[in-house]
Amino acid sequence: MKTVVVTGAGGHIGSNMCLELIERGYGVIAVDRDWEALQRLPSNLLKYNMDVCSSNIDDVFFRQGKVHACIHMAADISVPRSMQTPLEYYENNTAGSLNVMQSCIRTGVEYFLFSSTAAVYGNGSGNGCSETDALLPINPYGKSKQMVETMLFDAMMCGKLKGCALRYFNVVGNDSQQRVKDLRWKDKTNLFPTVMKSLRGEMGSLTVHGRDYFTEDGTALRDYIHVTDLVKAHILALESNLIGVFNVGTGKGHTVQQVLNEFIRQGYKLEYHDGPRRLGDPPVLFAHSSKLENATGWKPALGLEDMVRDYANMIGVTNEEKQA
Repeated sequence: MKTVVVTGAGGHIGSNMCLELIERGYGVIAVDRDWEALQRLPSNLLKYNMDVCSSNIDDVFFRQGKVHACIHMAADISVPRSMQTPLEYYENNTAGSLNVMQSCIRTGVEYFLFSSTAAVYGNGSGNGCSETDALLPINPYGKSKQMVETMLFDAMMCGKLKGCALRYFNVVGNDSQQRVKDLRWKDKTNLFPTVMKSLRGEMGSLTVHGRDYFTEDGTALRDYIHVTDLVKAHILALESNLIGVFNVGTGKGHTVQQVLNEFIRQGYKLEYHDGPRRLGDPPVLFAHSSKLENATGWKPALGLEDMVRDYANMIGVTNEEKQA
């Protein structure tokens, strides 16, 4: 049984990742600075309440015998907040990743799997992002992730480490059995949690930011992916020892309006109004994932209906919040 360290294990993606690894027979070491989130993970894994910037990060890798791989997911992810507090993003995302990477090298970890982001592509070309596209991030969040990719690939070039970066897009949905929960969903500013905050009465009418994009209905288009599909892509990358960079997405995307329509179709009473575009929002951003498919056979199995259902079930709604 191989042992895998998961940083950011208490987050939405990290907690789902831990479940899948356990089910596949891996030994899991969960690392997160949020102790409340760590406590909600299954009891049959080792938990470290530690920041990735900690000078004691080697303890995670040294004390439990041989660690085969590190799946590095710990990061701050809000684009708007990265514009307001850029140095915090460089500290946690870039410097923290460097700290973990150096610890992996010191302790002989064989494989480093980095959770990157589509934000490294910036506004994209509008025709889908390919791994060979130029990297032109337009916000500190995307820049902080691009820096980590550069560090990883340079370390690989000189033989210090091997691994890959998975660039993924908007992650939604949840474990279908609802065994874990994203405790920080209220802090997030992307579409799905914002919809849920509106439904729960924790904010007013939802704002659709921009109706004049060159898309089917004028609203921005994004590549949404179910967290279960994303986790399986990570496992396939790990077990295939993939090297390099790979997109993870559905390859088509959905507009903001299409997402709202699906919530309404599933019975949610959703009110929204139109507003101006947001600074830093590209009009169209979706992935070409054929490289990953060709390398591992991975394909997304879950669609928008599953994403909305599982995400809404994770948050929970009252009968009054759904239409009769």
